[in-house]
Amino acid sequence: MKKVLAIGTAAVLLSVYNSEKAFGATFKEAITEATALPTFMGSPES
Repeated sequence: MKKVLAIGTAAVLLSVYNSEKAFGATFKEAITEATALPTFMGSPES
């Protein structure tokens, strides 16, 4: 994800380094804080 901020004549380009890892960490934090129930994150068995 990239974001460009234009302030007067200067422009600043912001981007998230390793956005998939940042999304995963944010998602996990939101799930654990939203409920008091135990959560299991992983892949299902075949």
